[in-house]
Amino acid sequence: MTLRFRRFLTACVVPAAVFQSVNIGGGYGTGRELVEYFTQYGPLGGLMGLALAFVLLSVAVSVTYEYARRFQAFDYRTFFRSLIGRFWPAFEALYILMFVLAVSVALAGASAVVQSAFGLPGYAGAAAMTVAVCALIFFGARILALAMTWWSLALYAALALFMVVMLTKFSAPIAETLKQGTANPGWARSALQYALYSSVAVPAVLFAVKPLETATESVAAGILSALLFMTPAAAFHLAFLAGYPAITAEALPVYAMLEAAALPALTLIYTIVLFGTLIETGAGVIQGLIARVDAALVEKRGAPASRRLHFLVAALGFAVAIALSQFGVIALIAKGYGLLAWGFLGVYIAPLLTVGVWRLMATNKQEPAADARP
Repeated sequence: MTLRFRRFLTACVVPAAVFQSVNIGGGYGTGRELVEYFTQYGPLGGLMGLALAFVLLSVAVSVTYEYARRFQAFDYRTFFRSLIGRFWPAFEALYILMFVLAVSVALAGASAVVQSAFGLPGYAGAAAMTVAVCALIFFGARILALAMTWWSLALYAALALFMVVMLTKFSAPIAETLKQGTANPGWARSALQYALYSSVAVPAVLFAVKPLETATESVAAGILSALLFMTPAAAFHLAFLAGYPAITAEALPVYAMLEAAALPALTLIYTIVLFGTLIETGAGVIQGLIARVDAALVEKRGAPASRRLHFLVAALGFAVAIALSQFGVIALIAKGYGLLAWGFLGVYIAPLLTVGVWRLMATNKQEPAADARP
């Protein structure tokens, strides 16, 4: 392995894998999130929405990575104190709401998956996920980043297998649906909402971008993050076209397609990988919150929180999320994510692409030597 390739893995692949792992949660992995924001707008509308969301995410993630690198802001508290000054608590309030919502969706997804795949009570899935997430948090950010990276490979393998099966068994209905070229009104607005709330995961994974050394690496890591995240979304959308438009009413669209394929072994494999992904989502989001707590304690007393306190923060967060998860995957995704997206536009994306870009341009002349490094 060459030094350049090793550098690419450390600086670009790991942040992208962590970003993907945090974002691909209960709504994404079960397919409900993608049906809600893309597939329901038709075959062509969904594809155009996916392309727009990829472009928007690439820009937002790349700029965020570079801003964090340039100003050494590797937790969201430090990041937003630098970006929006005394108004940074506005992001924190929205982020905590999103944190609770994201974990709630993952828990609701875990409950639904366990019920659908194994016929067990939903609380068994939620309990197993809670224990696994708390264990990962207890062992720290380095172990969490490593687990996310390797599990991302397992997820991609499962998604590739899912797509091969779907395209093989349902190629004719997928092609026939694509020929319709339907684009329902609202696809662009929906794609914007999706990009807005998906980008909120970036400040939660800033702990993984510390190795970045140049602006080129920041942009490469940002584009790769968006690519790794949106590629499975496009694959899901194509697969769902085999069951369009009925698939748009399914709470667990992926399982509806697996049931139609009648392959129990594939269903079992996907269930295992999806459950691990749900665990990653919860752990990644909570790790972002813990990084914020650590930054506050370091500023106040010069030392981060203990592992025991990390564990307690995780447990408290899950207690609240479990209560919200009772509303179910469909309601949480359709109502919660859409509303929060507009709030994040005001406190995160708009300042980032105006004030943030201006500051980066103003300090760019200070780093010619750094960006020229081989």
